[in-house]
Amino acid sequence: MMLDSSVLQIMSFYGGLIFTFYYILATTLPGILTDVYGFSPALTGYSFLTFSATVSIMISNIFLDRLYNYLSTLHSEFRPENRLPLLILGALLMPFSIVLYALAPTLFPSHPSLSLTLLLLSVALQGVFLLLISVSLAAYIVDAFGLYSASAMTIVLIASAWH
Repeated sequence: MMLDSSVLQIMSFYGGLIFTFYYILATTLPGILTDVYGFSPALTGYSFLTFSATVSIMISNIFLDRLYNYLSTLHSEFRPENRLPLLILGALLMPFSIVLYALAPTLFPSHPSLSLTLLLLSVALQGVFLLLISVSLAAYIVDAFGLYSASAMTIVLIASAWH
């Protein structure tokens, strides 16, 4: 299935790329918080609560089907591509959160609380954008592959973890 579908290959590659950003965040954030800001291990763990999974799930729950229905009535047909607006929004905004994450510890060296706030804001934004992309990608795969969506999602998940 993976070899026959270029769309599935592209989505798998993109899912892997997005997962890579999460992996980089998850592995570098504890070191930054303990070394730069002097956080304890417990406080470092609590900082992952800013990842905003709940917020992005609520956004996806509210807007994914509404946008799909709106675009479907606008174009007079139900297409899997109508599931992609939130993915596109997340894809466009994700680089800004990554740049903010990279620069936040060095932006305001004389005001560590401000740079910490920007760092945690960037973590929250990455969480929102990552899950907007992931939920939209999964919805697109399910709509595009219909009866074979379980196999397609398995391929995407395996290929994403492999990248």
